[in-house]
Amino acid sequence: MIQEIFEYFHPIKPQIIEGFDDCVIGYDYSGQVRLIYSVSLMIKAIMNEYAIDEIGAIDHLDSILSYLPKDDTPHSPIICQDNFGDII
Repeated sequence: MIQEIFEYFHPIKPQIIEGFDDCVIGYDYSGQVRLIYSVSLMIKAIMNEYAIDEIGAIDHLDSILSYLPKDDTPHSPIICQDNFGDII
């Protein structure tokens, strides 16, 4: 999906989160192109990549997300909390 988004909006390049291309579930286009990432898919990707449990994966994801811009930086990713039923 991410490749199709880049091709469609070329030459605009939304910010990506390295290693999580398969976790993109869509995009927002309200004046700027922003990729939307699924938290549940990101947690599963971390669990698979590092062979760790869900709590460890959540901690690791929190660390990764702490480096993202906190403001509405143009083309910054949107993190979709889509696992409310699974929250520990």
